[in-house]
Amino acid sequence: VGDELEIVEVLPPSPEHKIDELKHDSDEDDMDMDMLMDAALETEVEDDDEEDMDAATIAMLESETRDKLMQCALPQKVSAVLGDRNQFKVPAKPAVERDLRKLKMGLQDLDGEQRKYAKLSVLKYYDILFEVFRRYCKIGGDKHWLTASGWTALINDAFIADKKSETCTASACEALFKQVYDSHHGGGRKPAAARARQQHIKNMTTTA
Repeated sequence: VGDELEIVEVLPPSPEHKIDELKHDSDEDDMDMDMLMDAALETEVEDDDEEDMDAATIAMLESETRDKLMQCALPQKVSAVLGDRNQFKVPAKPAVERDLRKLKMGLQDLDGEQRKYAKLSVLKYYDILFEVFRRYCKIGGDKHWLTASGWTALINDAFIADKKSETCTASACEALFKQVYDSHHGGGRKPAAARARQQHIKNMTTTA
C-alpha cells in the first residue's frame, strides 16, 4: 500500500546507457521556463561577459558553433573516438550554442583544435549531461540553476572526490564550483537567462 521507490542510476556505466533512466517528469512551470529562457537566448546568445572579449576570442567562439563543429574535418584518430556525429542527440535550441560558448574553465590550457574536440565530446553526450544537470538542479533545491548543494550532491553520488588523490579532493571540487560561478557572475550584470528567470517569476506573481 506504500509509495513505490524508484532506484535510478545517476551516471551511466557506458555511452550506450539509456537516457530514459535519467529522465524525470517536468511540470508545466518547467516547460514555461524553458520556453522563456530559449526566447531570451535566441536574441542574446552572446552573453554579457562577451562584451569585454577581443575580436580574436569572439572569432574563435564563432568557429566553435554547433553546426561548424558537427561539420568540421577531424583526424582519423579523433573521429574514431567520437564516432558518427550524425548519431549525436543534440537538440536544435539556442541554449546549446550558449552552453558551448560558456565553456571556459576546462578549456583554458587547450589549443584551438583540442578545444573543438572537447566541445564535440560535450555535444556527443549532451542529452545525458543535460538530464544529469536538471536532476541535480532539483536535488540542490532549484529547478533551473545548479546550486552549491546540488553540485556537492553530484560530486558525492558520482564518487568524483578521492581521499587518496592529491588533486581531486572534496575541497578542490568545491573550489572548482566557486571558480566557475565567479567566472560567469563576476561582472555584476545578470546574464540573459537570469534576467529571463527574474521576468518569469515576476509574471507568475503579478496579477492582471
